[in-house]
Amino acid sequence: MPQNIRRVAVIGAGPAGAIATDALVKEEAFDTIRVFDRRIVVGGTWVYTPHLPPKVPSLEALVSGDADQRIPIPEYLPAVTPFNEKVNSHQHRYSDTPIHENLHSNIAPEIMGYTEEPLPNKLSQQTLKEYGPGAPFRHHTVVRQWVEDLFIRGDHDKLLELRTTVELVVRLSIHIPYS
Repeated sequence: MPQNIRRVAVIGAGPAGAIATDALVKEEAFDTIRVFDRRIVVGGTWVYTPHLPPKVPSLEALVSGDADQRIPIPEYLPAVTPFNEKVNSHQHRYSDTPIHENLHSNIAPEIMGYTEEPLPNKLSQQTLKEYGPGAPFRHHTVVRQWVEDLFIRGDHDKLLELRTTVELVVRLSIHIPYS
């Protein structure tokens, strides 16, 4: 690992962001690791938001790549933008997820988990009721809690910057020699 990279950011606090953060911390190579997520909780696509009605502005906007409206980037960064419905609406920022009340994972926990952080062998009451004690799937609440536990177990929750939308990432033009 190059010596001059001391700060790293992880964008997204879902399963991949959680395990990437864990791996970066274990490297012990960085002074600063920050994890950004636009939601108020970790979990990525496993966060259930029943209070947010799904809405697609238009099929044409989706096809043309213009459905996610741009927010003006502040002149000076870092900056805090006002929290308002026009800018931060889930309908404009696509922060809602496809999770529904009865959603279960569709692959076995052994495949879905990570080598060092397996998905728990835990069945929710809903899973037991619907599929019985031998069910190979996990309810969305179990998966989301597993993601949160990945951050908490390693004390990585202190690295989180929630309610933060990353609008622009710029690669610094520094020369890093390869060995």
